[in-house]
Amino acid sequence: MTIAVAPPAAASRRRSRVREACDAHALQSAFYEGWVRHRRTAPVEHALQYRLFMTYLDLDELGEVFRGSRAWSTSRPALAWFRRADYWGDPREPLQETARRLVEARLGFRPAGPVRLLTHLRMFGVAFNPVSFLYCFAADGRTLQAVIAEVHNTPWNETHCYVVDRRPDAAATPELAKAFHVSPFIGMEVTHRFHLPAPGEQLIVHMEDLDRGGGRFFDATLSMRRLPITARNRARLLWRYPLMTTQVLAGIYGHAARLAWKRAPYHHHPGPPPRDGDAA
Repeated sequence: MTIAVAPPAAASRRRSRVREACDAHALQSAFYEGWVRHRRTAPVEHALQYRLFMTYLDLDELGEVFRGSRAWSTSRPALAWFRRADYWGDPREPLQETARRLVEARLGFRPAGPVRLLTHLRMFGVAFNPVSFLYCFAADGRTLQAVIAEVHNTPWNETHCYVVDRRPDAAATPELAKAFHVSPFIGMEVTHRFHLPAPGEQLIVHMEDLDRGGGRFFDATLSMRRLPITARNRARLLWRYPLMTTQVLAGIYGHAARLAWKRAPYHHHPGPPPRDGDAA
């Protein structure tokens, strides 16, 4: 009877992969991969859907989440890079502290638990996020208390933060008046309605735009599944989506051109966004 024995190098690599998988599943940080869809029903009809991935970072795990990787980093330029200065607030202050202060200023309480960021990282030197989400949890790390939607517009390069109350006694689908100009094909007399459950194995974000009469004319949905941050997933996502942020930016201009061709009404920029401590 012959017993096959794996070469020491192969056995070592296998043990290393097992350890990495265990470490990745122990992290709260993860990747999410799936699709985004926009649908517009009035005054012209238009829709888009494409695949994407986003990174979900527990901001207390920045020192370890990409440890050992040259292509991914939270502290130095890399092919995929979390750069603090790409997000709202003083870049000298940790982003989780900036988020907690904003929630306290808007909603009157300060989340005591982790803050987790859903975002497109800076890819191959290009940074652009139509919206990033900061999920603010209670001290138990499981109870979602607030979500900050950090919205960017182009070509004006402005930023605005919506703060959505997600405590158990808050509205299930909260509504906020539009305060920030994003698409020139949607005016300012709009109410945003949000559906923002806590991320899990699946991640769902759904937002609807309502007109002055309460009728829905636009909605956007993000639907993705969770992936652990392993070397294999890092390599696969970087290979499949190397120009993720560039694609997002190009898509915005491409679909704007299609809306213009369909003669969607154009709304001029109304002026600078609010300067109440949440806009830049």
